[in-house]
Amino acid sequence: MLIDHVGMATCFACLHNGLLYTLLPILGALAFGINGMWAGFAVAPVLALVCAYLYVYLRFGKDNFPFLLKDMDSEIEVLDDTLTVETAVTLSERVESILHTHNYPTKTATRAALFVEETGLAVLDANKDTKNPVLIELSLFFDSGSVLIILRDSGRLFNVTNPDQEIPGINGTVLNGIVSSLDEKAYLVTTGYNRHMVRFAQD
Repeated sequence: MLIDHVGMATCFACLHNGLLYTLLPILGALAFGINGMWAGFAVAPVLALVCAYLYVYLRFGKDNFPFLLKDMDSEIEVLDDTLTVETAVTLSERVESILHTHNYPTKTATRAALFVEETGLAVLDANKDTKNPVLIELSLFFDSGSVLIILRDSGRLFNVTNPDQEIPGINGTVLNGIVSSLDEKAYLVTTGYNRHMVRFAQD
C-alpha cells in the first residue's frame, strides 16, 4: 500500500519504466541480437517486480510484506456510488457527519464536506458529454490528528488538486480555495480511475 510511500513508488516506477526498459534491451541486443532485445523488454517488468518485492521485504520485514499493512492502525470508512448531483450532496453530508462523529471541529468537517461535494460536481461537469455512468469511491483514513480523504472516480482524466486545472464556475473557485490551503494533496491515475488525495488536520 503505497499511499504514504510516494517516494518509494516513484523509484520503483523509474526503475521499471526508465532504467530497466532502457538497459536490458540494449544489453540483450549486444549479447544475443534482435531476440535478446525483445527478451530484455520481456524481462524488465519481472525484474522490476522482484527488486520491488525484495526491497519491501528487507526494508519493512516479513510481517509487513507485501502490502505494508501491519503498522496501519487507521480507522477506515469507505463510501461508493454512481455519481450524480444528488449522490455528490449525499456523500458530502455523510462525510460531514462522520467527521463530527470523530470529534472534528465544525469548520474542518464543513471544509472536507465542501471539498467532496464540489469535487463530485466538478467531475460530473467534466464528464457531461460522456454516456457511461461515472462511478465514485470515497475513502476516509483516520490517523492521529488528521483524516486522509481519497476520492476515486471513473471519469475522464481530471485533476482537481492542480491549481492550473481549469474548473469553470463557482466550483473552481471553491475547490481552488480549499486545495490551496492544504499542505498535503496528491493526484494519481490508477487503472482507469482518477485518484485525488487530500489530508485535513483535526485542529
